[in-house]
Amino acid sequence: MKPCLSSITSSSSQQTTFPRGLQWGLTILMEGYHSLECIPPPPAATEPDHWEAPNTPLGPPSESEASVCGRGRDAPQGRAELPPLGASPSSNGLQGPPATPPCEVAGAGPSQKPLPGSQEAPVPLDRSVSGSSTCSSLGGSSQESDDVFSDAEERSPLGKKRVLRKTKSWKTFFTMVHWSLRRRSSWVQLAGHEGNFKPSEGGQILKKFSSVEDACLAELMADVLRPFVPAYHGVVEVGGERYIQMDDLLCGLDMPSIMDCKMGTRTYLEDELSEAQQRPAARRDLYQKMVKVDPQAPTAQEHSQGGVTKPRYMQWREGISSSASLGFRIEGVTIEGGAVRRDFKQTRTKEQIVDTFLMFTKARLDVLSTYAARLESMRQALEESAFFKTHEVIGSSLLFLHDRKGQASVWMIDFGKTLPAPENLPLQHCVVWAPGNHEDGYLIGLQHLIDTVQATLRKAQERGQAPAPPANP
Repeated sequence: MKPCLSSITSSSSQQTTFPRGLQWGLTILMEGYHSLECIPPPPAATEPDHWEAPNTPLGPPSESEASVCGRGRDAPQGRAELPPLGASPSSNGLQGPPATPPCEVAGAGPSQKPLPGSQEAPVPLDRSVSGSSTCSSLGGSSQESDDVFSDAEERSPLGKKRVLRKTKSWKTFFTMVHWSLRRRSSWVQLAGHEGNFKPSEGGQILKKFSSVEDACLAELMADVLRPFVPAYHGVVEVGGERYIQMDDLLCGLDMPSIMDCKMGTRTYLEDELSEAQQRPAARRDLYQKMVKVDPQAPTAQEHSQGGVTKPRYMQWREGISSSASLGFRIEGVTIEGGAVRRDFKQTRTKEQIVDTFLMFTKARLDVLSTYAARLESMRQALEESAFFKTHEVIGSSLLFLHDRKGQASVWMIDFGKTLPAPENLPLQHCVVWAPGNHEDGYLIGLQHLIDTVQATLRKAQERGQAPAPPANP
């Protein structure tokens, strides 16, 4: 049995074996240990509910240490730049200056085998930098149409923030581990569905199998929306479980910043609403979420029983956010691998969202210009998409990604609740939902999102920065 890190720390302090201990730690990381379970957090450690800058490195490493780490802020100078990222949607959909060679995914998951009859992408995308949901795909196709930051994250051990001890002799190791884990898990953590994902090889990621999402991704690979969704590579089996294999949207990004926006004026299925109304069940977990945001929100009866029904919670949730008024809402943000901010439950005005985008992008004109161009190209593709015309897109998100080098893109993720409309009823996606019409308000949200990003760009320009060069979608 391998000793835990705390025992290694104590032994290293007695025997002066720091390089060997560091190498052992790197081996663990490469084998796929994505959590530091052996290191208990300090008693007072809590997850902050406010903006945080990325955790400060615990000190500059020596030259020998930097050569071992070579990642994050401690990366040695003079390393190779990322490969050029073209504007063509068939490559990777990101724009920005050239950067590093194709990434190698550390800690790749266990052996995988394609399932018989699984669908592969007709023509695999050539992406050195790709993304997701989760893909999430920075998202997870949760069976609950609740907000992304739900009990799934709070219950998951991997979702808990770990505070690394500032042991002097291990400062470089801990810094490397912290940034490596942040780089590889931040989009999954943002989506709140860590248990649904596994690392894979070659810049890909495995997402727990969902027949609905699998069917959507397979169909989207032959649709005009293909450049805007993570490339789909079929279904594989790992450890007796089935997974969807898709591109990892963070691969190749340098300290990425991530925003998850849930799209649509309605984020629950009509069948869910109908079923819940027929068999209403008060849920304590949803009641607790409601009172955490607004203690006065539950009715006297809901306070008495200590629970609210799912339809009641979902309609209340959308009413207090921008979902009902703007057709989208911000679910979460993380900046350059820092702490995930999730306190957007009452962010509902355009002004509040513009301020959030300014903070998220640090008012970078190049990033905002790329986002605006990408969203406009996406809108045009949606209007031409046969898939979009015949599916209600529920609980799906747009994932905004950019890094310190200016690479940026937006991706459609999370199709676990995207279902064909009854009898292939053509949907408009831009009309108000009424029970039975299956409209989701997706285009309402997208147009407001485009307007918001453009307003953010204008506000950033007013701050006196030089205008960014035009960006291709």
